Amino acid sequence: MQILVFPTVWNRGKIICLINKPDKNKEDVNAYRHITLIPTLAKILKKLILSKLNKELEKNEVLHQNQFAFRRGYFIERAADKLIRTIKKLKPRKRQVLLLSFDVS
Repeated sequence: MQILVFPTVWNRGKIICLINKPDKNKEDVNAYRHITLIPTLAKILKKLILSKLNKELEKNEVLHQNQFAFRRGYFIERAADKLIRTIKKLKPRKRQVLLLSFDVS
């Protein structure tokens, strides 16, 4: 068995802050969003790994049909539409709807 390690130097990035909109108050912390610049080779390798992993997960039907994040062709609008349709379908029957959402970013 061969164990491969992602080079540590490739996991280091430079965090920079960008102002969301030019008209926002530059003194307000919430006016900024941050991005991390990582080495190009690291970005390419991560995309290749993610692509291969996603293909395997979809081919083997590992992901649940309601898993919308990080999937090609699954958008937040599609998730919101499904939620609204479910609520509208269950409301006349006096059923309750529980929404459980995780933000792991």
